[in-house]
Amino acid sequence: MVLGLILNILNSEVAVILDYYGVMFLLIAPVLFVPRWTLGLGAAVLLVGAPMLAAALNGAGPTMQPLAALVRGYFLTGDYPALMFLPFLLVGLIAARSDLGRAKTQFWMIAGGVLAAVLGYGAAYVLPGLTARAHSGSTVEILGSGGFALAVIGTLLWLTARERGRVGQVLRAVFWPIGATGSMALTVYTLQIILLAVAVAVRDNFDTIHYPGWPLLLGMTFGSLVFVSLWRRFHGKGQLERGLAFATREPVSRAKARARARSHDAEPEPKIQNR
Repeated sequence: MVLGLILNILNSEVAVILDYYGVMFLLIAPVLFVPRWTLGLGAAVLLVGAPMLAAALNGAGPTMQPLAALVRGYFLTGDYPALMFLPFLLVGLIAARSDLGRAKTQFWMIAGGVLAAVLGYGAAYVLPGLTARAHSGSTVEILGSGGFALAVIGTLLWLTARERGRVGQVLRAVFWPIGATGSMALTVYTLQIILLAVAVAVRDNFDTIHYPGWPLLLGMTFGSLVFVSLWRRFHGKGQLERGLAFATREPVSRAKARARARSHDAEPEPKIQNR
């Protein structure tokens, strides 16, 4: 959240998502280990309820107090409202807890994702008054885009599985730069926001760069893939990922130690048998 607020200060002309992510992670933390059916129920309730609540509150803008308006923005009406994005996180958590390496999990991700995408985008196409426009925050847009993402991830997992043999090995090599980018997404995202802020400054002061534009987009994309591939190969984790790991290592170690101590205390004393 702090990093997101800092990046928002920069004039990158990008709607930064990191502070919204922070709110989403705080909301999802208490349910990390609840049963999967509970996660699914929560995702379904938010899928329908969050857009309805946002629509109901949309007319209350000018009369709201600043704090209430800030909370409403982060939860319901901002660029990446937490309650509307939580269904993505909850379904992703269900998939992750179902073992992403299993063919059965991959099959259900593909099948369920395709079904959700067809229902969401199909409903918007057939029924008047419904829109699946990107970031519209409608139920059909969340269902359609979330289903599409789930199906793509499931398909890539299936294609690159070790069970695919030589084909899987080749595809893992082809997609390795993308995997490397995902492994240090926070670092890459932050560097790209800084780069875009520089591009805006150059455009505004010297008028020597076209922003936004395809040359900048393609150059930044290709450059990022090359940079992260080399960094991942020779240095491992990204710098910001290392920082987060360092910041959480000690609390996690203490939590694991407490869990081991409780487990040890709960173990029954061994019985001594006389021979």
